[in-house]
Amino acid sequence: MARACPACKATVELESVSHCTSCGASLAGAAATDAPSRGFLAENWLWIVLPIVITVIVVGAFLFLSDPGDGSDGFVYKIK
Repeated sequence: MARACPACKATVELESVSHCTSCGASLAGAAATDAPSRGFLAENWLWIVLPIVITVIVVGAFLFLSDPGDGSDGFVYKIK
């Protein structure tokens, strides 16, 4: 898709640049609106990874802090 630059009236391909190749003027977001959208995972990776990381940290801290360390038995009641 070609468009005329508002500053110098040169023809510019919108798929490849966001600034005019002749004068360097900004094309007022033309490339941003015509750009393909990123995928769901690329946009929301933090919301997917963050709960996993928090869960691993909490479980690891629980296991580390719950270890008696003195060799005592882990069961409350002795089994004969």
